[in-house]
Amino acid sequence: MHLAHLRLRDFRNYPRLDVDFAPGFHLLLGDNAQGKTNILEAIYLMATLRSFRGVGSSQMVRHGQKGYFVGGKVVGQGEHDIKMYWSAAERSLSLDARPVRKLTDFLGTLRTVVFCTEDLQLVKGTGRGRRRFLDLLLSQTHPTYLPLLQRYAQALRSRNALLKRSMLDEAALDSFTRELVTA
Repeated sequence: MHLAHLRLRDFRNYPRLDVDFAPGFHLLLGDNAQGKTNILEAIYLMATLRSFRGVGSSQMVRHGQKGYFVGGKVVGQGEHDIKMYWSAAERSLSLDARPVRKLTDFLGTLRTVVFCTEDLQLVKGTGRGRRRFLDLLLSQTHPTYLPLLQRYAQALRSRNALLKRSMLDEAALDSFTRELVTA
């Protein structure tokens, strides 16, 4: 699988960018503040629907514009067309000209891993950061992982809410504990 084409409109410092990529490795060369990292961010955004810089969508809109468009063609086992638009008033995500309704239908279309200096926290930091990294990676590579993760998170929230009650319902606690074990 590889990204064959990238299209940006009003994304970060790019009023307009259309670029084709052949299979293989690519180097992005340029002076500082020319948009190399912005290209990587757009690709990561297409794969994960979030910025690896930890910023919200409003910060990715080019200065003075109302919204941005990021799109691309992914080639591998078949061909997929990704289009995403964001503005304060409107958001859309489509895969092969069809609106994406569930995240599980989308994740894995384009797979990316970003490693930057902040990611040293994977080694030095807490287990929470490592779990988030692995959860995102597994969600992209195994389509069944995200629904299981969501089920686990819901069971954990329910179990924790139950534990905070003054009167503990042992049967309900056992039920949520079993759900956590199987999820």
